[in-house]
Amino acid sequence: FRLLDKKSIRVQGAKSFTWSPAENIIAFWTPEHGNIPARITLMEIPSRTILRQKVLYSVVDCEMYWQPSGDFLCVRVTRHTKSKKSTFTNFEIFRMRDSNIPVETLRVNDEIKAVAWEKAGVRLAIAHGSSASKASVSFYTMDKKKDGDKVDLIQTYKDRACDELYWSPLGNFIVLAGQASPHNGVLEFYDCEQDESLATHEHFMCTHVKWSPCGR
Repeated sequence: FRLLDKKSIRVQGAKSFTWSPAENIIAFWTPEHGNIPARITLMEIPSRTILRQKVLYSVVDCEMYWQPSGDFLCVRVTRHTKSKKSTFTNFEIFRMRDSNIPVETLRVNDEIKAVAWEKAGVRLAIAHGSSASKASVSFYTMDKKKDGDKVDLIQTYKDRACDELYWSPLGNFIVLAGQASPHNGVLEFYDCEQDESLATHEHFMCTHVKWSPCGR
């Protein structure tokens, strides 16, 4: 075990980093500093080549979500409004399989409760809403893994008891879970292809959900 090239990667003020699940690519973000804007950076290792950077302003925080096959990176960016009195969320979505790694921006004005990529597909689920008791769950598609046109809204499923999202390992099926108060264990099973709620069960005080690896 040794330090790569006998030197560290110097990144001033780096807040967090995460590895691609598929390639030797590390993603990290740095906050604004003086006149220098916030920045999301994708770097290839061991060459340390910067593959892509995205410059952002008025950033409060960033969270990074890799699609499990490494096809997309979604960065949830919480930003100040111009008045600085409130915040909103931008999702910066990097298409890792396309030339020059294009970035698409998706804005959601609601409070974000959960974000989850489909395990074996191109869909992104976002639970959002300002109510403590109900949320909307929006499903987006990246269309395809390569040469896709843009991120598109498929549908929004309103008034759900949901604060966590769990995709089946095989894709398509997802559990909309209400684990926090006041739900305390409501589990709704949803079929994305058929746009259909299959069943709702309650498991009181449920703290987590795990799918069988085979998806059964």
